[in-house]
Amino acid sequence: IQSKKGAKYFVDHVLKEVEKEFGSDIDLMQGGYTIYTTLDSKVQEYAEEQVAKVVSENSRWGVSNACFLLSDASGRIVAEVGGVGYDKSEYNIVEDVRLQPGSSFKPLVYASAMAAGKLSRYATVSNAAVPYPGASRSDTWTPQNDAKHNASSYSLQTALGLSVNRPAVA
Repeated sequence: IQSKKGAKYFVDHVLKEVEKEFGSDIDLMQGGYTIYTTLDSKVQEYAEEQVAKVVSENSRWGVSNACFLLSDASGRIVAEVGGVGYDKSEYNIVEDVRLQPGSSFKPLVYASAMAAGKLSRYATVSNAAVPYPGASRSDTWTPQNDAKHNASSYSLQTALGLSVNRPAVA
């Protein structure tokens, strides 16, 4: 692997896959193995640079980490950046993070609303606590936010960036 940073998150990911496939008894350190991957070293290097740049440019907003995954049409990984500093943390956001499903649905909800002409990218969205009826008259559901996301409204960009729940449901 010819990336400046060595694509360390990707290498760890590959090694985990090798262990899953062949068991923990395999000792790669003794040599004699050839592992072919789908990584594109030029794309990988660019992805690493861009992740670092995005975090740096957005640090004033509290952004301290980011990740990137690019796969081809067949699902083969072309580039994987699991965080901004493998030397600081080997935790691979791409592979190891577990988010609530709603966090991944929100961009799709907003994109659909924008495609339908219901929202513009400059829209302000309400953060009101609106109850929704359940299966019975006495059964209602009111979406909740995490405690720090209780402004009365947000720009669409901020609501999506902070993954605020209520605006995405409304």
